[in-house]
Amino acid sequence: MNELLSNYGYYTEHTDAQLIKLANQYLNMLPESEIEAFYNEVATRQLELSESISEHQQKIEQFNFNLLPKHIIQFITDSKSNQKRNDFILNGLLERGIEENMAYVILGKMNNYFEEMSKKNEDLIFSGLPMLVAGIAINVLPISKNQHLAIIVIAYCLMVIGVVRMLHGYSNKRRYERMGKSQRENENESES
Repeated sequence: MNELLSNYGYYTEHTDAQLIKLANQYLNMLPESEIEAFYNEVATRQLELSESISEHQQKIEQFNFNLLPKHIIQFITDSKSNQKRNDFILNGLLERGIEENMAYVILGKMNNYFEEMSKKNEDLIFSGLPMLVAGIAINVLPISKNQHLAIIVIAYCLMVIGVVRMLHGYSNKRRYERMGKSQRENENESES
């Protein structure tokens, strides 16, 4: 496998049998930029493949990381948090009943998932900020003795909830950024 993938940019050097093996077993490991070049070489040689480029790209585009079972997502995020390599994650996915082709799609989409989750947690930070500001503003306003204690309680609750949301969003954003960085480093290592 490594021999086939180490030279995936040079499809003309591969035999027909190697190209068919690459298509059937390792196609999901190819970077998206290489898939079209691969299929161009297959079309030039008029080889029959079990899956066309449009079917392959459609399967990848339709994949939604969030539809995976929670225990699979938890395994992936825990593994990346612990700096585990992609081959460890691949083996873990296979052990958990994920088909090999789907496992490679998952590996290919991990970085997108981490970026999406980082953005989601950034939004969480910004949603906590108005709560904090509103709580501070209510406390700064002069309150007469006739006003109810409930307003002060609400103001402090807004501040606490705002701070908690901001801290939660910040810590998770950093966590997903580290996982994304780890994933990009693994991809770069596997390409070289």
